[in-house]
Amino acid sequence: EVIFAYDGKDGLEKALELKPDLILLDMMLPGLNGIEVITELKANASTRAIPVVVMTAFPSDAQFIESVAVAMGAVKYLAKPVHIDILVKTVEDLLPR
Repeated sequence: EVIFAYDGKDGLEKALELKPDLILLDMMLPGLNGIEVITELKANASTRAIPVVVMTAFPSDAQFIESVAVAMGAVKYLAKPVHIDILVKTVEDLLPR
């Protein structure tokens, strides 16, 4: 099942309430940005272990964004546009079986 959030605040609230198996997180979000969302997720004991895949459309800053995202607790970084095969494989690899 896929749950969609309209902005960072909505996504954080849904993650705290629903405790998803995986979070796909864009960095450029209205309200709370991706950095703020992942910071809150990793600071909360109930969401800390949820794998977070960070995605962004800034390939020129990809190395920096990847290093920051991983340092903050993301398990994977994907540069947009993400090829569907890569996204599906990433999700399959991270979801519990």
